[in-house]
Amino acid sequence: MFSRVRYSIIISINRAFSKTMMKLLNIAAGYVREKAFVTVHSAINKATGCLLFIFPLTPAVIDLKYSGAAICAAATIAAVYEGYLIRAGRTA
Repeated sequence: MFSRVRYSIIISINRAFSKTMMKLLNIAAGYVREKAFVTVHSAINKATGCLLFIFPLTPAVIDLKYSGAAICAAATIAAVYEGYLIRAGRTA
């Protein structure tokens, strides 16, 4: 059937789409709540950005499926936490 590479690509696209939808929902919720474009620069968002920045350097040290999974997990946690902060009203 599907090779492992195709399967992992499909799973990665699905995860990226899910995170994008979460981010768009957070933006919409922030706009409805604050009547302005809201971005939350929390520590976990900054850590995720740092992980994304060093991601191209990881194949020499760590297998891509492990480093990619860690980055996807960090991005998911960051998106959920950002949604929590927006809905709790802590956007400043």
